[in-house]
Amino acid sequence: TVDHFRYFGGAIRSEAGESSDLDATRVSMEVHEPLGVVAQIIPWNFPILMAAWK
Repeated sequence: TVDHFRYFGGAIRSEAGESSDLDATRVSMEVHEPLGVVAQIIPWNFPILMAAWK
């Protein structure tokens, strides 16, 4: 479970937008935006692991 927290903690740092030139006058920009509140039904037998995944 600690490995999951470390992995996702590092993955969030690598999230960045990108831009690319479409042609001489246009640029395409990709921006990541959070989804908002996320809910999950968690089973009783491994709740910490499921919380780490979300």
